[in-house]
Amino acid sequence: MTNQIFSDLPTRKPPTSDGYENTLDEYPEINFRSLEKSRKGESIQTDYLTHSLQKHPATFIPQIPSYLIAEYAPDEGGVVLDIFGGSGTTGVEAVRQGHEYIGVEVNPLSKLISDVSTHPLPKSLLDEVFELFNSLSIDESKDELSFPGRTQKTFWFEDAACEDLELLRNKLFLLKQELEDVCISDEIINKTVYSENEMREQVWELFVLVFSNVVFETSNADPGVSKAYKSPIMKEAISEGDHPPDVHSTFKTQFEKVSKQVDKFWCTVLENTDTVPKSTTHFGDARSIDNINKADVAISSPPYINAINYYRGSKLRLFWIADMLSEMSMSFNASDLRKSIIGSNSGASLRDIDSEMLPFYLETEWNCEAARYKTLSLPDLDEQIENIMSVDISDSEKKSYLVWKFFAEDMVQSMSRVYDGLKDNGKFFFVIGENVVGGEFIETRRYLCDIGSHLGCFESSHLQIGEEFTHLGTAFDEITNRELFQSRNHDGGVIECEWVLAFEK
Repeated sequence: MTNQIFSDLPTRKPPTSDGYENTLDEYPEINFRSLEKSRKGESIQTDYLTHSLQKHPATFIPQIPSYLIAEYAPDEGGVVLDIFGGSGTTGVEAVRQGHEYIGVEVNPLSKLISDVSTHPLPKSLLDEVFELFNSLSIDESKDELSFPGRTQKTFWFEDAACEDLELLRNKLFLLKQELEDVCISDEIINKTVYSENEMREQVWELFVLVFSNVVFETSNADPGVSKAYKSPIMKEAISEGDHPPDVHSTFKTQFEKVSKQVDKFWCTVLENTDTVPKSTTHFGDARSIDNINKADVAISSPPYINAINYYRGSKLRLFWIADMLSEMSMSFNASDLRKSIIGSNSGASLRDIDSEMLPFYLETEWNCEAARYKTLSLPDLDEQIENIMSVDISDSEKKSYLVWKFFAEDMVQSMSRVYDGLKDNGKFFFVIGENVVGGEFIETRRYLCDIGSHLGCFESSHLQIGEEFTHLGTAFDEITNRELFQSRNHDGGVIECEWVLAFEK
């Protein structure tokens, strides 16, 4: 293992995660919170600026991209890439430090959050539009919204909440039309790289995000659970009349919160640069995205394997704003979206798989010398896949296939797209966690280091043999925030560390 990029850090044995039976070697420890505190002279929370516009599962702390961008991006005018954009954590830090941001995100709700988070706007403009919004008459004759599939709207929302949410939806569509006549002053336009029409679109996206926050606040889903779950606590609150809160007052409260955060971001960015940098989040799949501008630095964190149900955590909001997302060129099919999410059971269907051929091994995707494969950690992964397959549980076949697909296809293809999107000598920081699947503790850090260093050797990659990253080092940051694991049947073990894998193109 090389440690060129973390060689000056103190080393220690990382805390052992649940399910890991061996003792880890010593690794460099990188405490991003402490480093940022030392660099800025103050302790900063994780929800500053626009990092908390909406609750989002499994985000990494903003101190990670903040530090890495400051250390490894150019002094000014750089380009930062994140192919698992999520809620835009990397993007906020890139824009804050004066760099262009390019993100990729497959979940339209997450892309919406990322767009609003990375597009700072002045509150004076937002307050003007809010007055316009309040003045609009409501058309109550529109058809009621229907949820797709088996999800029942009346189970997740009380009648009063449904009625008022419908009215708000109608006003939002009226607002989109009225925004075409809103003039944005040259004083504001001249401080951004965006046109007046682009800024109008950003304003409407912010109002849609606020509405989706209201959907979350007024739904019957327990806010402390990552999946949509109507808990006994929520049922009791409903029966006692303590839920749902008033939709319209909640919208006003949420607007004030979001607009203040976006305005604070606007002011902060313009303290350091004359013009708000460009931010673009592409709506697409990290495994197949192309035509990405060459970036100086890539910082990304992939989904966990079999740990978070990202789709179920966002589906209620998605259903209420699906037609609004279509207006933003983010049309989606609920079933296809569920299957597209990396690391999820839905994305690893066995429907078209011959079960007699299982388990699959990464060695079957290897396209170089067999002797070279044996020197890597990947034979250990193949053994773990076989072990998962042999466990006496009902979904052992699916879990073994899920692990194989995560590494052999999802990670190979995603990391190959990062390779495409980086300039020569560009740095790539992959921030990952490790968890238990089917009784096996998956040492993701080891396997991704070897995959990244041999990308062109895999049949599932579009790269050629010899096109690969240089692994510069691995470090860990101990996790202190356990909010990720507020769920019902979490059986993936406690993830103790964020592992940072450093690569260079």
